[in-house]
Amino acid sequence: MHSINRYLQQADTLRFKLLGIVGKEPRKKDKIIAYLKKKGWTVVDVAKELLPKKSEIDDAGDDSDFELGIKIKDWFNYQPNNLILTNASILYHEIFLRISPVGTFKYNSRNKNCLIFLEDESPLGARLYYGDMGSKEYYNQEMNDVLIVNIADISDEEQEYRPIRQRMSSDSKGVMRLC
Repeated sequence: MHSINRYLQQADTLRFKLLGIVGKEPRKKDKIIAYLKKKGWTVVDVAKELLPKKSEIDDAGDDSDFELGIKIKDWFNYQPNNLILTNASILYHEIFLRISPVGTFKYNSRNKNCLIFLEDESPLGARLYYGDMGSKEYYNQEMNDVLIVNIADISDEEQEYRPIRQRMSSDSKGVMRLC
């Protein structure tokens, strides 16, 4: 069991700086969010933000498959660094083409630290599952290159989080060292 800061530091060392937290523990989720908000992180409700974008596409009569992907990517790119995503399971719905929240945000998280709450998903080995097998909403995906942890494995201990870029310094010869 590690603090949220430890998991964020681990995610920061990966190519995709996305930390996925699975499981439903509302009290712990609220505590994590409150702690990170004090540290300057921004909370974004994915459903509230993307439902209007989907309506814009439908109202314009655009090719929704292609336009939807572009709108989501553009929307994400304009979000600040240190981002907390909630209610992202809306993306599994057919109006969003049943796409995975992790798959949607993974590649765009290369340049920003991002935490996503995956309350409706279940991990099994290296895979993440959503919905019941055989149902229209069922989805499973192998998780590569992102850190997925169960919310029960996050301790209540708070330790200072510093992105790895801030923990680097140069020695007298200009060689970068981890502080």
